[in-house]
Amino acid sequence: MSLYKPSQFYAFCLFCCYSITTTAAELPNLNGIWTGALVIKRTQCEGLRRDGIRTNNNANFLIFKHDGNQFKIVLDDVLKSTGTAKINKDGSFKIADLSGAVGKQRESYEMLGQVKLNKIDFIFTGRNSDIRGDICQIKGTGRFYQTELKLKDLLDPAEEQGHKVTKPARLIRQVAKTRGVIGRRLKNTRRGNNPKRINQPAVTSLGDGLMFETNMGLNAGEGFTNIGLWTSYSRTEFDNDFITTKYDGHTDNFFIGMDKALNQSLLLGIAFGYEKTKVDTTFNQGEEETDGLTIAPYLGYSLNEHWSFDLSAGYSDLATDEFRISLDGTKEFASVDAQRWFLAGNINSFWTFDALSLSAYGGLLLAASQDETTVEASGRVISGDKTSLVQYNIGGEVAYFINNLEPFLNVTYNYDSYATEIEYFGTDTPDNDNNDLLVGFGARYYNDLGFTLMFEYNQRLNRADIDEKTITFNARWDF
Repeated sequence: MSLYKPSQFYAFCLFCCYSITTTAAELPNLNGIWTGALVIKRTQCEGLRRDGIRTNNNANFLIFKHDGNQFKIVLDDVLKSTGTAKINKDGSFKIADLSGAVGKQRESYEMLGQVKLNKIDFIFTGRNSDIRGDICQIKGTGRFYQTELKLKDLLDPAEEQGHKVTKPARLIRQVAKTRGVIGRRLKNTRRGNNPKRINQPAVTSLGDGLMFETNMGLNAGEGFTNIGLWTSYSRTEFDNDFITTKYDGHTDNFFIGMDKALNQSLLLGIAFGYEKTKVDTTFNQGEEETDGLTIAPYLGYSLNEHWSFDLSAGYSDLATDEFRISLDGTKEFASVDAQRWFLAGNINSFWTFDALSLSAYGGLLLAASQDETTVEASGRVISGDKTSLVQYNIGGEVAYFINNLEPFLNVTYNYDSYATEIEYFGTDTPDNDNNDLLVGFGARYYNDLGFTLMFEYNQRLNRADIDEKTITFNARWDF
């Protein structure tokens, strides 16, 4: 008698198929915002707090996936508490420490949960305290449903390479510096370089002071010198003191430029720059070092004796070497290339009253940078992305001429009408501030040979979490 039965064979095949598909099943995409209800029971309360039950029907549960089955989670209730979960293939998970704090308000829970399709059920136990520090023991339950899939770009600074966190501030700082160096060249040269210009009327054209008045007998009636050479060096020291994105560093910028007056109103020029930036990125225990080359054409045009406008554009090629310390203590190295460009325009006004000169300006800056995709030494891919900026500026300067020296004070208000913002994972996120004041002072020195020296100190104020100071030296020779 045969021991083989077809029905047993089919059953065996079905069992094998079920086992294989069950083992190979992948979890659904859990990244995103889950919205639902929490029921929280308070017991053993201290101080002024009372035992009781609280319900929140509009709480958020944020899930951000990192590697494999490791997830980071934010429970957004009264506080934003964060924790890390290992989600098993059957959808179950455990968070040993889900915690958050603001002042004396603190909470710390253990959570057990289950994911099924677009639903999460969980229970949690622990304790929390209110603004007075009064403590209650907590038992709670929750049911949340997936509503949005938009958290894939959240950054955890501690687990990212430095350039991913520093790039918005870096774009503002570096483009503003390049634009400022060129703008300073155009504004300074409008004064001319005649150390004996006291009691002369305001300028009317390139030939009588916008660019090239000297003390060598050249003026609007006799012709004008039409070539200028200049060089500039600046050093900027900066730091970000926000707790989860702390860093500090410095940038050295070198520029050389040449311009030519095509007639008594129009000036064309070009500048070449080199920059070197080093940043200690406290948030990931790492460093980043960037080298960049810039080319920037510019023009200035005199409308009349008091008004002018200028345009400048620039392209930079950047290379960054960096490292971070991973959670397991490994040094993760990476190199990333980037391109940066900008377009800027200003309307300028300039007035003289004997030894006193006043100027005002307003402008628009458009800028963007594109990081290329790169790979850490361990093989982790770092996606490339774009950072953009649209910024308006308005400012002024007052200067007074004493012998061959012209000390000055200036202030510029900057407003970002659009700037790329980074969304950070966790309870503490920095304020994406969109305006600041740049204040400065310095002096210009003139001689009879068409040679001018300038020193300037600037400090950026009122930009949340950012401190920035710059010194600039500039020399020009018009001939």
